[in-house]
Amino acid sequence: MTREQVVSFTENQIKAFTPIQIQAFLPLQVAAFTQEQIASFLPLQIPYFSEKQVVSFTPEQVVSFTENQIKAFTPIQIQALTPIQIRSFLPIQIKSFTLLQIQSLTEEQVPFFTEDQIQALTSIQIESFTSLQIPLFTSEQIPLFTTEQISFFTQISFFTIEQIRSFTSSQILHFTKTQISSFWSWQIQSLTKEQIQSFTTEQIKFLRYHKFSHW
Repeated sequence: MTREQVVSFTENQIKAFTPIQIQAFLPLQVAAFTQEQIASFLPLQIPYFSEKQVVSFTPEQVVSFTENQIKAFTPIQIQALTPIQIRSFLPIQIKSFTLLQIQSLTEEQVPFFTEDQIQALTSIQIESFTSLQIPLFTSEQIPLFTTEQISFFTQISFFTIEQIRSFTSSQILHFTKTQISSFWSWQIQSLTKEQIQSFTTEQIKFLRYHKFSHW
């Protein structure tokens, strides 16, 4: 089937594709679908795209997926997305990711989240990141989280030394007492002089005293 034939399919015809028909398209043919055609696929059809087909989606196609289509991606499909495809998602699309999809993100994908994508993450999405995913954020990405988002992290103990040192003064001011209490001794040791000075007197009260001996 040629590109001209692929782009000739109507919305109703696309919605009528069976799983076998969807999987019969070659990656190059999948990449030929127009943005309007991509948005025509029913959410229940999305899981039938193979990993090879998913990889063939162009950035222009990626931004065409609707909220319900995105929610229909399986964990395996999410993990098949390339870093370039991940960076192509619009912030509003990132908000559509389910908790299972968020937890499916790989070590190749997390470091490619852009500032707008990071700041689009919801409180529930942030809380859903696993202990293995938290260390994947780069020291350049950590300062991009808003001060409100910082207070949503329940996984403080999994931040690396490099990440700890990349927190801004404004972010530190928004650490909750629970977050401060959960710091490991080695994380406290990692804080810079400027960061230590950013803690409020009220926050200082929640630094566990037995960790002071490790400073």
